[in-house]
Amino acid sequence: MENIIQNRVELEHKFKQLNELKITLKSEFFGIDYVIDQMIESISPWYLFPELQLRPTVINLWGLTGVGKTSLIKRIVVFLELESKYMSVDMGNLSGEDRHSLDLNTSLIELKKKNDNCSFIFTLDEFQHLRTVDKGNEQSNNSSTRTVWNLLDSGKIVVYEIDSYSIGRINSELGTIKYLLGLGIQVENGVITEGLGVYKKTMAIAESNSVDEKKKEISFFNRFQKKDIIDSNNESTKEYRLVDKYLYDDILDITNSKFETSHDVEQYLRTLNGVDTYLFLSE
Repeated sequence: MENIIQNRVELEHKFKQLNELKITLKSEFFGIDYVIDQMIESISPWYLFPELQLRPTVINLWGLTGVGKTSLIKRIVVFLELESKYMSVDMGNLSGEDRHSLDLNTSLIELKKKNDNCSFIFTLDEFQHLRTVDKGNEQSNNSSTRTVWNLLDSGKIVVYEIDSYSIGRINSELGTIKYLLGLGIQVENGVITEGLGVYKKTMAIAESNSVDEKKKEISFFNRFQKKDIIDSNNESTKEYRLVDKYLYDDILDITNSKFETSHDVEQYLRTLNGVDTYLFLSE
């Protein structure tokens, strides 16, 4: 009986909050009373009876830049004191071929750490940039976009707690690979096949004490050991791998179920050219 009374009091308080929220919003945002009514109506089931939610409540807001869409959402979040459950994501950052999938995963982990309750509010801003096809009209294989679509569909996503040092090492390797590819080296089956002279010169400079700070940053982790070379004393038969073996465990940690062992990582990398290696590590 006590629980019933407590639940009723809590429900009445939430009803009162929603009514006060509606009045506050209409006094602060002019000319959109109808939109505010729709917003309150849409969030009411989620706010009043969250335990009954089986799927996410998805609300679409569209309009010209600067009309107050994001400000409206943030005001609702602040008024209902839900800041710790709120996260805003710029979809424009997830549409490219950079490393934002790791950034998104990290942000989700931090959000989860702040809350025992897994009920969250996400603003997916600039959603028009979340493309599912690339410039060649081919389907995009961006892991970040898959995360977003899963979130909208089921409201459930899997986030992995990744060692920040693993992320740092892989990001550093990405910088090195991008720099080397820009110099024109060619890679087949994970091994440098053209531009080896340029590669050796670049890596030698990176390991030199006189290297400038920019190149130190590009090859920060590579300065601790030379690029991995398959055992051979004959210079003509040496194979220079694009990705160091010491990164295999880091890749294994981040990709989770894609590979079972670091040997699987090595075998997969041995099937990629330079650009494909860069895209794989970026994802």
